[in-house]
Amino acid sequence: MKAKALILLPCLLVIITLVGCIQPEMTIRGTVTEYSSGGLVVGVEVAVYTHQQPSLDYLPPLGEKITNATTDEDGRYELRLSEEYKDEKVVIFCHDAPDGWQVINLNETTKSVDLVFGAPAYLSETPPILIKLQQAIQEVLDRMDEDLNITAEKLSHAGLYGAETRTILNDLCQKHPYVVDCCTVAPAGTMVVVEPRAYQEFEGSDISQQEQVVRLHQTQQPVLSHAFRAVEGFDAVDLQWPVFSPNDEMIGSVSMLILPESLLATCITPEVTGFPVDVWVMQKDGRILYDPDAEEIGRNLFEDPIYQPFAQLLALGERIAAERSGFGNYEFFGSGFSAPVKKNASWVTVGLHGTEWRLVVTHVVVGDSSAATRGLSELGLLSTDEALKIDTRSRTAAGDGY
Repeated sequence: MKAKALILLPCLLVIITLVGCIQPEMTIRGTVTEYSSGGLVVGVEVAVYTHQQPSLDYLPPLGEKITNATTDEDGRYELRLSEEYKDEKVVIFCHDAPDGWQVINLNETTKSVDLVFGAPAYLSETPPILIKLQQAIQEVLDRMDEDLNITAEKLSHAGLYGAETRTILNDLCQKHPYVVDCCTVAPAGTMVVVEPRAYQEFEGSDISQQEQVVRLHQTQQPVLSHAFRAVEGFDAVDLQWPVFSPNDEMIGSVSMLILPESLLATCITPEVTGFPVDVWVMQKDGRILYDPDAEEIGRNLFEDPIYQPFAQLLALGERIAAERSGFGNYEFFGSGFSAPVKKNASWVTVGLHGTEWRLVVTHVVVGDSSAATRGLSELGLLSTDEALKIDTRSRTAAGDGY
Protein backbone atom coordinates (compact mmCIF):
# COMPACT_ATOMS: atom_id res chain seq x y z
CA MET A 1 0.00 0.00 0.00
CA LYS A 2 2.85 2.35 0.87
CA ALA A 3 4.49 1.60 -2.47
CA LYS A 4 1.26 2.38 -4.36
CA ALA A 5 0.86 5.60 -2.39
CA LEU A 6 4.39 6.62 -3.29
CA ILE A 7 3.63 5.97 -6.98
CA LEU A 8 0.30 7.84 -6.89
CA LEU A 9 1.70 10.90 -5.13
CA PRO A 10 3.88 12.10 -8.04
CA CYS A 11 0.98 11.50 -10.44
CA LEU A 12 -1.32 13.63 -8.32
CA LEU A 13 1.29 16.36 -8.20
CA VAL A 14 1.59 16.30 -12.01
CA ILE A 15 -2.21 16.49 -12.39
CA ILE A 16 -2.47 19.37 -9.92
CA THR A 17 0.33 21.20 -11.74
CA LEU A 18 -1.35 20.70 -15.12
CA VAL A 19 -4.71 21.87 -13.81
CA GLY A 20 -3.04 24.92 -12.29
CA CYS A 21 -1.52 25.78 -15.67
CA ILE A 22 -4.89 25.71 -17.47
CA GLN A 23 -6.07 29.28 -17.88
CA PRO A 24 -9.80 29.92 -17.29
CA GLU A 25 -11.51 30.91 -20.53
CA MET A 26 -13.99 33.49 -21.71
CA THR A 27 -16.13 32.44 -24.66
CA ILE A 28 -17.62 34.81 -27.23
CA ARG A 29 -20.14 33.47 -29.72
CA GLY A 30 -21.71 35.16 -32.72
CA THR A 31 -22.71 35.03 -36.35
CA VAL A 32 -21.56 36.70 -39.57
CA THR A 33 -24.29 38.01 -41.87
CA GLU A 34 -24.25 39.44 -45.38
CA TYR A 35 -24.80 43.23 -45.37
CA SER A 36 -26.89 43.33 -48.56
CA SER A 37 -29.05 40.22 -48.04
CA GLY A 38 -28.92 39.56 -44.30
CA GLY A 39 -28.09 35.91 -44.97
CA LEU A 40 -25.56 33.96 -42.92
CA VAL A 41 -21.99 33.72 -44.24
CA VAL A 42 -20.30 30.34 -43.84
CA GLY A 43 -16.61 29.52 -43.51
CA VAL A 44 -15.40 33.05 -42.78
CA GLU A 45 -12.53 33.57 -40.37
CA VAL A 46 -13.31 35.68 -37.33
CA ALA A 47 -10.32 37.08 -35.44
CA VAL A 48 -9.61 38.94 -32.21
CA TYR A 49 -6.73 41.40 -31.95
CA THR A 50 -5.45 43.63 -29.19
CA HIS A 51 -5.72 47.33 -29.96
CA GLN A 52 -2.42 48.90 -28.97
CA GLN A 53 -0.43 48.50 -32.20
CA PRO A 54 -2.12 49.95 -35.30
CA SER A 55 -0.58 48.51 -38.46
CA LEU A 56 -2.95 48.48 -41.42
CA ASP A 57 -4.50 51.69 -42.68
CA TYR A 58 -7.67 50.09 -44.06
CA LEU A 59 -8.58 48.18 -40.90
CA PRO A 60 -9.23 49.08 -37.31
CA PRO A 61 -6.05 49.02 -35.22
CA LEU A 62 -4.47 45.59 -35.18
CA GLY A 63 -1.82 44.38 -32.78
CA GLU A 64 -1.13 41.00 -31.28
CA LYS A 65 -3.49 38.31 -32.57
CA ILE A 66 -5.18 36.53 -29.67
CA THR A 67 -7.22 33.87 -31.42
CA ASN A 68 -9.36 33.09 -34.46
CA ALA A 69 -12.15 30.73 -35.45
CA THR A 70 -14.06 29.83 -38.63
CA THR A 71 -17.83 29.97 -38.93
CA ASP A 72 -19.67 26.64 -39.23
CA GLU A 73 -22.37 25.69 -41.72
CA ASP A 74 -24.86 27.79 -39.75
CA GLY A 75 -22.65 30.87 -39.89
CA ARG A 76 -21.76 30.67 -36.19
CA TYR A 77 -18.35 31.14 -34.63
CA GLU A 78 -16.98 30.56 -31.14
CA LEU A 79 -13.92 32.37 -29.81
CA ARG A 80 -12.28 31.17 -26.61
CA LEU A 81 -10.05 33.69 -24.89
CA SER A 82 -7.84 33.33 -21.86
CA GLU A 83 -9.12 34.98 -18.70
CA GLU A 84 -5.95 37.07 -18.67
CA TYR A 85 -7.52 39.28 -21.35
CA LYS A 86 -10.42 40.24 -19.06
CA ASP A 87 -11.08 43.99 -19.00
CA GLU A 88 -8.89 44.48 -22.11
CA LYS A 89 -10.15 46.52 -25.04
CA VAL A 90 -9.98 44.37 -28.17
CA VAL A 91 -11.01 44.41 -31.82
CA ILE A 92 -13.15 41.60 -33.24
CA PHE A 93 -13.56 41.47 -36.99
CA CYS A 94 -14.36 39.21 -39.90
CA HIS A 95 -11.06 38.56 -41.71
CA ASP A 96 -12.62 38.74 -45.16
CA ALA A 97 -14.82 41.73 -44.34
CA PRO A 98 -12.80 44.34 -42.49
CA ASP A 99 -15.68 46.79 -42.40
CA GLY A 100 -17.60 44.46 -40.09
CA TRP A 101 -15.38 45.15 -37.07
CA GLN A 102 -16.38 45.95 -33.52
CA VAL A 103 -14.43 47.24 -30.54
CA ILE A 104 -15.39 45.71 -27.19
CA ASN A 105 -14.23 45.57 -23.60
CA LEU A 106 -13.85 42.00 -22.38
CA ASN A 107 -15.73 41.26 -19.16
CA GLU A 108 -18.22 38.81 -17.69
CA THR A 109 -21.09 40.30 -19.70
CA THR A 110 -19.32 39.83 -23.06
CA LYS A 111 -21.09 36.79 -24.44
CA SER A 112 -21.86 37.42 -28.09
CA VAL A 113 -20.79 39.71 -30.92
CA ASP A 114 -22.48 39.52 -34.32
CA LEU A 115 -20.54 40.79 -37.35
CA VAL A 116 -21.56 42.07 -40.78
CA PHE A 117 -19.92 40.93 -44.02
CA GLY A 118 -19.45 43.59 -46.71
CA ALA A 119 -20.80 46.63 -44.84
CA PRO A 120 -19.55 49.92 -46.32
CA ALA A 121 -17.45 51.70 -43.73
CA TYR A 122 -19.51 54.13 -41.61
CA LEU A 123 -22.30 54.33 -44.19
CA SER A 124 -24.94 52.12 -42.61
CA GLU A 125 -24.77 53.57 -39.10
CA THR A 126 -22.91 55.90 -36.79
CA PRO A 127 -19.58 54.39 -35.65
CA PRO A 128 -19.97 52.80 -32.19
CA ILE A 129 -17.08 54.81 -30.78
CA LEU A 130 -18.83 58.05 -31.79
CA ILE A 131 -22.06 57.01 -30.08
CA LYS A 132 -20.12 56.16 -26.93
CA LEU A 133 -18.34 59.52 -26.93
CA GLN A 134 -21.60 61.37 -27.54
CA GLN A 135 -23.22 59.66 -24.56
CA ALA A 136 -20.25 60.31 -22.29
CA ILE A 137 -19.99 64.03 -23.13
CA GLN A 138 -23.74 64.64 -22.98
CA GLU A 139 -23.93 62.93 -19.58
CA VAL A 140 -21.29 65.31 -18.21
CA LEU A 141 -23.10 68.35 -19.63
CA ASP A 142 -26.46 67.17 -18.29
CA ARG A 143 -24.98 66.52 -14.84
CA MET A 144 -23.53 70.03 -14.64
CA ASP A 145 -26.81 71.49 -15.88
CA GLU A 146 -28.84 69.63 -13.27
CA ASP A 147 -26.47 70.65 -10.47
CA LEU A 148 -26.67 74.29 -11.55
CA ASN A 149 -30.47 74.04 -11.61
CA ILE A 150 -30.45 72.72 -8.05
CA THR A 151 -28.07 75.51 -7.03
CA ALA A 152 -30.41 78.13 -8.52
CA GLU A 153 -33.23 76.70 -6.40
CA LYS A 154 -31.06 76.93 -3.26
CA LEU A 155 -30.14 80.53 -4.06
CA SER A 156 -33.81 81.36 -4.42
CA HIS A 157 -33.91 81.23 -0.61
CA ALA A 158 -30.27 82.06 0.25
CA GLY A 159 -30.05 85.05 -2.09
CA LEU A 160 -27.15 86.28 -4.23
CA TYR A 161 -25.03 87.54 -1.31
CA GLY A 162 -23.66 86.27 2.00
CA ALA A 163 -21.76 83.43 3.66
CA GLU A 164 -24.38 80.80 2.83
CA THR A 165 -24.19 81.77 -0.83
CA ARG A 166 -20.40 81.32 -0.77
CA THR A 167 -20.79 77.85 0.69
CA ILE A 168 -23.36 76.87 -1.95
CA LEU A 169 -21.12 78.09 -4.79
CA ASN A 170 -18.02 76.38 -3.37
CA ASP A 171 -19.89 73.09 -3.07
CA LEU A 172 -20.96 73.39 -6.71
CA CYS A 173 -17.45 74.12 -7.98
CA GLN A 174 -15.92 71.20 -6.12
CA LYS A 175 -18.26 68.74 -7.89
CA HIS A 176 -16.93 69.53 -11.35
CA PRO A 177 -13.20 69.56 -12.21
CA TYR A 178 -13.84 71.35 -15.52
CA VAL A 179 -15.35 74.41 -13.80
CA VAL A 180 -13.00 77.33 -13.09
CA ASP A 181 -15.34 79.38 -10.93
CA CYS A 182 -18.97 79.78 -9.96
CA CYS A 183 -20.66 83.09 -9.26
CA THR A 184 -23.93 84.88 -8.72
CA VAL A 185 -24.83 87.66 -11.15
CA ALA A 186 -26.97 90.67 -10.21
CA PRO A 187 -29.82 91.88 -12.46
CA ALA A 188 -27.54 94.71 -13.66
CA GLY A 189 -25.05 92.12 -14.95
CA THR A 190 -22.30 92.42 -12.32
CA MET A 191 -20.59 89.42 -10.75
CA VAL A 192 -21.62 89.50 -7.09
CA VAL A 193 -20.15 86.53 -5.20
CA VAL A 194 -17.38 84.50 -6.89
CA GLU A 195 -15.90 81.23 -5.62
CA PRO A 196 -13.35 79.76 -5.11
CA ARG A 197 -11.26 82.35 -3.26
CA ALA A 198 -8.64 82.60 -6.04
CA TYR A 199 -11.22 84.34 -8.28
CA GLN A 200 -12.84 86.67 -5.75
CA GLU A 201 -10.89 89.57 -7.25
CA PHE A 202 -13.40 89.52 -10.12
CA GLU A 203 -16.33 90.32 -7.88
CA GLY A 204 -17.95 93.48 -9.18
CA SER A 205 -16.93 92.84 -12.82
CA ASP A 206 -19.50 93.97 -15.37
CA ILE A 207 -20.48 91.14 -17.74
CA SER A 208 -23.82 92.64 -18.77
CA GLN A 209 -22.83 92.84 -22.45
CA GLN A 210 -21.80 89.21 -22.79
CA GLU A 211 -24.08 87.44 -25.27
CA GLN A 212 -25.27 84.73 -22.90
CA VAL A 213 -26.15 87.26 -20.16
CA VAL A 214 -28.20 89.30 -22.65
CA ARG A 215 -29.94 86.13 -23.86
CA LEU A 216 -30.74 84.96 -20.32
CA HIS A 217 -32.36 88.28 -19.42
CA GLN A 218 -34.36 88.30 -22.66
CA THR A 219 -35.70 84.76 -22.23
CA GLN A 220 -35.42 84.18 -18.47
CA GLN A 221 -34.27 80.69 -19.45
CA PRO A 222 -30.95 78.87 -18.81
CA VAL A 223 -28.22 79.42 -21.40
CA LEU A 224 -24.92 77.90 -22.53
CA SER A 225 -22.64 80.44 -24.19
CA HIS A 226 -20.33 80.02 -27.15
CA ALA A 227 -16.62 80.09 -26.36
CA PHE A 228 -15.48 83.62 -25.49
CA ARG A 229 -12.71 85.49 -23.66
CA ALA A 230 -13.89 85.70 -20.03
CA VAL A 231 -13.05 88.60 -17.72
CA GLU A 232 -10.85 86.11 -15.87
CA GLY A 233 -8.47 86.30 -18.82
CA PHE A 234 -8.90 83.03 -20.73
CA ASP A 235 -11.29 81.41 -23.22
CA ALA A 236 -14.18 79.48 -21.70
CA VAL A 237 -17.90 78.78 -22.00
CA ASP A 238 -20.47 79.96 -19.49
CA LEU A 239 -23.47 77.95 -18.28
CA GLN A 240 -26.05 80.12 -16.47
CA TRP A 241 -29.41 79.54 -14.81
CA PRO A 242 -31.81 82.33 -13.78
CA VAL A 243 -32.51 82.65 -10.04
CA PHE A 244 -36.09 83.41 -9.00
CA SER A 245 -37.35 84.59 -5.65
CA PRO A 246 -40.00 82.58 -3.77
CA ASN A 247 -42.46 85.02 -5.37
CA ASP A 248 -41.29 83.92 -8.83
CA GLU A 249 -39.49 87.17 -9.60
CA MET A 250 -36.10 86.90 -11.34
CA ILE A 251 -33.51 88.32 -8.94
CA GLY A 252 -30.37 87.45 -10.95
CA SER A 253 -28.56 84.34 -12.15
CA VAL A 254 -25.93 81.79 -11.19
CA SER A 255 -22.98 80.94 -13.45
CA MET A 256 -20.48 78.14 -14.00
CA LEU A 257 -17.39 79.06 -16.05
CA ILE A 258 -16.25 75.91 -17.89
CA LEU A 259 -13.07 74.95 -19.75
CA PRO A 260 -14.50 72.97 -22.70
CA GLU A 261 -11.16 71.52 -23.86
CA SER A 262 -10.60 70.04 -20.39
CA LEU A 263 -14.07 68.52 -20.26
CA LEU A 264 -13.81 67.11 -23.75
CA ALA A 265 -10.27 65.73 -23.36
CA THR A 266 -11.26 63.87 -20.20
CA CYS A 267 -14.16 62.19 -22.01
CA ILE A 268 -12.42 61.55 -25.34
CA THR A 269 -8.78 60.62 -24.69
CA PRO A 270 -9.32 57.36 -22.73
CA GLU A 271 -11.69 56.03 -25.39
CA VAL A 272 -9.57 56.67 -28.48
CA THR A 273 -6.01 56.10 -27.24
CA GLY A 274 -4.38 53.50 -29.49
CA PHE A 275 -6.97 53.73 -32.26
CA PRO A 276 -6.33 55.24 -35.72
CA VAL A 277 -9.09 57.82 -35.44
CA ASP A 278 -9.02 61.56 -34.93
CA VAL A 279 -11.68 63.27 -32.82
CA TRP A 280 -12.39 66.99 -32.81
CA VAL A 281 -15.23 69.20 -31.63
CA MET A 282 -16.37 72.49 -33.11
CA GLN A 283 -19.08 75.07 -32.66
CA LYS A 284 -21.49 75.67 -35.51
CA ASP A 285 -19.60 78.87 -36.37
CA GLY A 286 -16.47 76.79 -37.07
CA ARG A 287 -14.52 77.48 -33.86
CA ILE A 288 -12.56 74.42 -32.70
CA LEU A 289 -13.32 73.61 -29.05
CA TYR A 290 -11.22 70.46 -28.89
CA ASP A 291 -8.54 68.80 -30.99
CA PRO A 292 -5.76 66.37 -29.97
CA ASP A 293 -3.38 68.96 -31.42
CA ALA A 294 -3.66 71.75 -28.83
CA GLU A 295 -2.47 74.31 -31.41
CA GLU A 296 -5.76 73.95 -33.28
CA ILE A 297 -8.00 74.66 -30.27
CA GLY A 298 -9.48 78.13 -30.61
CA ARG A 299 -8.92 78.38 -34.37
CA ASN A 300 -11.85 78.80 -36.74
CA LEU A 301 -12.20 76.24 -39.52
CA PHE A 302 -13.82 78.76 -41.89
CA GLU A 303 -11.61 81.77 -41.14
CA ASP A 304 -8.12 80.61 -40.17
CA PRO A 305 -5.63 80.73 -43.09
CA ILE A 306 -4.16 77.32 -42.24
CA TYR A 307 -7.33 75.55 -43.41
CA GLN A 308 -7.86 77.50 -46.62
CA PRO A 309 -5.79 75.16 -48.89
CA PHE A 310 -8.09 72.23 -48.04
CA ALA A 311 -11.21 72.89 -50.10
CA GLN A 312 -12.84 69.52 -49.43
CA LEU A 313 -12.34 69.90 -45.68
CA LEU A 314 -13.96 73.34 -45.79
CA ALA A 315 -16.91 72.02 -47.80
CA LEU A 316 -17.39 69.18 -45.35
CA GLY A 317 -17.12 71.69 -42.50
CA GLU A 318 -20.06 73.60 -43.95
CA ARG A 319 -22.11 70.41 -43.88
CA ILE A 320 -21.04 69.60 -40.34
CA ALA A 321 -22.11 73.07 -39.22
CA ALA A 322 -25.49 72.80 -40.99
CA GLU A 323 -26.44 69.20 -40.12
CA ARG A 324 -26.79 67.76 -36.60
CA SER A 325 -25.39 64.40 -37.71
CA GLY A 326 -24.02 62.88 -40.86
CA PHE A 327 -21.24 61.22 -42.81
CA GLY A 328 -18.82 62.49 -45.43
CA ASN A 329 -15.29 62.16 -46.72
CA TYR A 330 -12.51 64.39 -47.95
CA GLU A 331 -8.97 64.28 -49.27
CA PHE A 332 -6.26 65.79 -47.16
CA PHE A 333 -2.78 66.87 -48.25
CA GLY A 334 0.22 67.63 -46.07
CA SER A 335 3.97 68.11 -46.37
CA GLY A 336 5.78 64.93 -47.25
CA PHE A 337 2.71 63.11 -48.55
CA SER A 338 3.42 61.21 -51.75
CA ALA A 339 -0.30 60.78 -52.36
CA PRO A 340 -3.57 62.22 -51.04
CA VAL A 341 -4.95 60.85 -47.80
CA LYS A 342 -8.66 60.12 -47.93
CA LYS A 343 -10.61 60.33 -44.68
CA ASN A 344 -14.12 59.34 -43.71
CA ALA A 345 -15.82 61.61 -41.20
CA SER A 346 -18.89 60.97 -39.06
CA TRP A 347 -20.42 63.48 -36.68
CA VAL A 348 -23.14 63.89 -34.08
CA THR A 349 -24.26 66.70 -31.78
CA VAL A 350 -24.01 67.41 -28.05
CA GLY A 351 -25.05 70.54 -26.21
CA LEU A 352 -27.47 72.36 -23.93
CA HIS A 353 -30.21 74.99 -24.22
CA GLY A 354 -29.95 75.42 -27.98
CA THR A 355 -26.15 75.71 -28.06
CA GLU A 356 -24.75 72.84 -30.12
CA TRP A 357 -21.29 71.32 -30.41
CA ARG A 358 -20.44 69.04 -33.33
CA LEU A 359 -18.49 65.94 -32.28
CA VAL A 360 -16.50 64.61 -35.26
CA VAL A 361 -14.62 61.31 -35.70
CA THR A 362 -12.39 60.87 -38.76
CA HIS A 363 -10.72 57.69 -40.01
CA VAL A 364 -8.15 57.27 -42.77
CA VAL A 365 -9.42 54.89 -45.46
CA VAL A 366 -6.83 55.49 -48.19
CA GLY A 367 -3.25 56.55 -47.60
CA ASP A 368 -0.95 57.00 -44.63
CA SER A 369 -2.90 56.05 -41.48
CA SER A 370 -0.53 58.07 -39.28
CA ALA A 371 -2.13 61.16 -40.81
CA ALA A 372 -5.11 60.50 -38.55
CA THR A 373 -3.39 62.36 -35.74
CA ARG A 374 -0.80 64.59 -37.46
CA GLY A 375 -0.23 67.94 -35.80
CA LEU A 376 0.27 71.31 -37.44
CA SER A 377 4.07 71.09 -37.49
CA GLU A 378 3.93 67.77 -39.33
CA LEU A 379 1.69 69.37 -41.94
CA GLY A 380 4.31 72.03 -42.61
CA LEU A 381 2.29 74.63 -40.72
CA LEU A 382 3.53 76.92 -37.97
CA SER A 383 2.14 76.73 -34.47
CA THR A 384 0.92 79.91 -32.82
CA ASP A 385 4.05 80.14 -30.67
CA GLU A 386 6.39 79.55 -33.63
CA ALA A 387 4.64 82.17 -35.74
CA LEU A 388 4.91 84.65 -32.89
CA LYS A 389 8.67 83.98 -32.51
CA ILE A 390 9.27 84.52 -36.23
CA ASP A 391 7.23 87.72 -36.16
CA THR A 392 9.22 88.91 -33.14
CA ARG A 393 12.55 88.21 -34.89
CA SER A 394 11.33 90.03 -38.01
CA ARG A 395 10.35 93.09 -36.01
CA THR A 396 13.66 93.11 -34.13
CA ALA A 397 15.65 92.85 -37.38
CA ALA A 398 13.64 95.74 -38.81
CA GLY A 399 14.25 97.84 -35.71
CA ASP A 400 10.58 97.86 -34.69
CA GLY A 401 9.60 97.72 -31.03
CA TYR A 402 6.47 96.85 -29.10
